[in-house]
Amino acid sequence: MILDFGKYKGKNIKDVYEEDPRYCGWLKTQPMVQENEEIMDFLDSIEVNDDYTMNWGKYKGKRLEQIQLIDNKYIGWLKHNKYVTENCPRLVEELSKLKK
Repeated sequence: MILDFGKYKGKNIKDVYEEDPRYCGWLKTQPMVQENEEIMDFLDSIEVNDDYTMNWGKYKGKRLEQIQLIDNKYIGWLKHNKYVTENCPRLVEELSKLKK
């Protein structure tokens, strides 16, 4: 099951899952992948962690739960930041799910 497209072109889907499980979660939503029964069978058999991970800023690459543990003030700042509240609906939703 070698991918023939995307940033992991030429890699085995199982190796991609080990390296980047969130990418596999994204793959499941792609129409061209949904047509490939072999890859979809594999993707349906795995568990993908869908925790929100920051893809910008001071804590890029960290999950919100990790950030909350090391810098809860930053979480508060995100919750009240005008840019975030106006432009990042998924982040706002995930911030609202955090335990205080």
